[in-house]
Amino acid sequence: MHALRWFTLLATTAALSATTKPAAKQGNEAALAAVATPLKPSNDLGQDLLNNGVARVNNIVDKECCRELRAEVEKWLAVEDAVPEDARFVPGTRLSLSTPMRLSFAGSRADLLLPIEEPVVSNVAATAIKACLAGVEKARTLLEGTGPLEIVELGALTASIGATHQALHRDTWGGIPNRIVLFVALDDVEDGDAGATVFADRSDNIKRSAPFGVGDVIAYDASLLHFGAKKTSGVEHRALLYCALAPAPDADTQEDLIQKSPALIAAPRVDAAALADLASFTTCTVDLSRCRIAADGRGGRGVYAARDLRRNDELARVPFDSILGAEAAAEALDAHDFAGPPQCLLAGALAAAYVGVASCERWRPHALSLDWGLEGRDSLRDHPVERCQRGEMEGDALLEDTLRQLTEASESVRRLAPVDEHVSFRACLLVLTRAFDLSHLRDGLNPALAPVADLFNHPSSTTLPERLQSISVSGLAVQSTSDGDDLVVRAPRGYDPRCGDELYNWYGNAGYGKTGSVEEWREAEDKFYYQYGFRMW
Repeated sequence: MHALRWFTLLATTAALSATTKPAAKQGNEAALAAVATPLKPSNDLGQDLLNNGVARVNNIVDKECCRELRAEVEKWLAVEDAVPEDARFVPGTRLSLSTPMRLSFAGSRADLLLPIEEPVVSNVAATAIKACLAGVEKARTLLEGTGPLEIVELGALTASIGATHQALHRDTWGGIPNRIVLFVALDDVEDGDAGATVFADRSDNIKRSAPFGVGDVIAYDASLLHFGAKKTSGVEHRALLYCALAPAPDADTQEDLIQKSPALIAAPRVDAAALADLASFTTCTVDLSRCRIAADGRGGRGVYAARDLRRNDELARVPFDSILGAEAAAEALDAHDFAGPPQCLLAGALAAAYVGVASCERWRPHALSLDWGLEGRDSLRDHPVERCQRGEMEGDALLEDTLRQLTEASESVRRLAPVDEHVSFRACLLVLTRAFDLSHLRDGLNPALAPVADLFNHPSSTTLPERLQSISVSGLAVQSTSDGDDLVVRAPRGYDPRCGDELYNWYGNAGYGKTGSVEEWREAEDKFYYQYGFRMW
């Protein structure tokens, strides 16, 4: 009898314990906040997103950059809303481009859409994306679509003393597909009463963001149940940046979205990986209010006018010290006696930078931004040299000769840098397709690899013939100029680009043959194709 009573008591205690955990449903917010435990830092952000729907990483964004943005958010919130004069929009997103836009919540909360074109905003967002992008890519199955990840929302959420619990909700509104949201702390949130966010993860664990320090980042699946908890302590107005990532829609869907807003001007989309790469190019500057780096629809990236431009507008600035030339490569590789082509020196230094050789460290951000054919996107996969090497196409004598030269160059690169055959060959192909002659600006830069500047890669065949009817070749392309110690890329001098126009370099060997010789014309076209991987005409 005693044993039976003891068993009954245990069963009753277990039943009472099981009911103490509140259900994750609306109306239970206070109880959920009371039992929430701190979200711990993740060792594998992507896997934690898949398993739990939420993950965090600490000390990602420079605290001073966060505080600068925090000060701007406060100024923007203090200004009365004006009617936006900017008619540009990114179809299917909730982005503000040039001016902040306040969306007030009930009570003591506010949602401020932040202008991505302001450096104080884009710098913080880019750094957070750079740290989390690989994890978000790993969790792609949570998202719809296969397009490149892009930014679809960017703003600041504020909560003031006196704010009450939000209703438990999912961020699945506004017609935007499911997305991964990044929170960046712009203020310290010491505890659950200081304006924390509470999450109900996939295992029904109740987690809170606090403690959430300035520069920390939390990533979560927008379909996960969560809410902003009440705020009774801490700074008077707590602010955080939010940035949402989702796959870009396909071309037909984009066109449909544009047609639904005929009074607005479609602006280029904001590619997440490209913005993350800009965070690595700490010495280079790109004017995001004038140009946007985005997926080009051909497996690579292009640069597009972010607004209507005027000829000669400055677009980007790259210090000459950040440009890889043959002389600097020889110095870094201790290869002053190298007798081979200078392109091999460039490829050797690029490959060495990619694998982390200390003497080539200054070119590593550029190297890491390129396509090495190992994982993720690969804009060179369909290059004729790559296809010929894989046996997917039969090469003519010219293509076979190009492949032979690259193979020989690859062998030289392996003697210059501690890399394997794949990396050395891809480094040679990258130099073949991306190197410029910049010797008109500075000695020792023929050939040269220039970060950012090499993204102004090539014209679209759909726009080039039409423009050539009224504009000379020299007036169509962007200009590479110098200003002191910097390479400055400027808008074309022959016309004023419109919002959305592709901006590109011109190629001196653009597939021209001798007049009247069809054979030489075709040979010139093929030679161009085997070098750059596309046909100009």
